[in-house]
Amino acid sequence: MNVYHITYEPSFRILDLHFWGCNLHCLGCYKNFEIHDLGLNENAVEQLSHAAPAEPPTHFFTLAEVLHKTQGLDPKYTIFMGQEAIMDPELPALAASLHERDHSQQILLTNGLKVGDLKDIDEVVFSFKTYFKAAHKRYTGQTNETIMTNFKHIFDNGKKLQAEIAYIPGIVEEPDIKQLAKFIAGIDKNILFRVTSYFAVPKAPWHSATREQVENAARMAKLYLNNVTTVTSEEKSGQWKPVVVS
Repeated sequence: MNVYHITYEPSFRILDLHFWGCNLHCLGCYKNFEIHDLGLNENAVEQLSHAAPAEPPTHFFTLAEVLHKTQGLDPKYTIFMGQEAIMDPELPALAASLHERDHSQQILLTNGLKVGDLKDIDEVVFSFKTYFKAAHKRYTGQTNETIMTNFKHIFDNGKKLQAEIAYIPGIVEEPDIKQLAKFIAGIDKNILFRVTSYFAVPKAPWHSATREQVENAARMAKLYLNNVTTVTSEEKSGQWKPVVVS
């Protein structure tokens, strides 16, 4: 499997399974500098701006090892995340095994470029990068037509959906987020839409987004969508204390 890191947050009963490997090459991806759960380090976001390039993981767990290491955790939510979990050919088998054993709400975080077997995925969170095609190509190395098509396809197949996008000063700003909100509203105005703040990483030309920028973009999105939330890099929760499972 592509699972290399497992964390569990006991207060909220959230199991995070981190996968390696991605089909986009985002210029601002923090995984190039920190491969582990950012929640493990209180100052992780601040440290990213001057972090050295991270070495990729060298050890990966088998499906049987993932099941063994997570036995007895009793998660309410299981999240398939990291880089791009959908690229792992063993994801459907893992999701099926965990569903049968834990009966948790299973959530896939994805960039949406590829759609696989989602039978045992209860909810899909699309992490959009940009709406405008040229900006998407510049930022990720790929066009976004397939991503937009896949979002609507998954909705049409009855899967619960969320959407999110990071405000990146200089490339993903209010006009981009406005158009994405209008696109989502054309599918369903009640889809939860989250505007997050980009945090600066070395070698990328953009500085971190401010709370004001994120909140202004969210207000714009609220003109079109009924459920809009924000997450900024300034927000911290002392209650959120994940621990390393392996």
